[in-house]
Amino acid sequence: MIAAAHTHSTYGKAWSSLGRLLDPLSQDACAFYEDHVLFDPFSGVVLEPDEGKKIALALGSKKAAILQNHGC
Repeated sequence: MIAAAHTHSTYGKAWSSLGRLLDPLSQDACAFYEDHVLFDPFSGVVLEPDEGKKIALALGSKKAAILQNHGC
């Protein structure tokens, strides 16, 4: 990985509350089709290195992660 971006966009936060992966309904969403994960055990603000490691492990080689009830 070269870089990471984290966002709390209005739509990203709303979608993350659904607890599901993106549907390939638009060209933007299709860019992540079968190339993103849902991180369900998200515990809130990442203050401890272990939480970041858990997210990285769940992300694996995928492009993006949706953090349940948080954002993208």
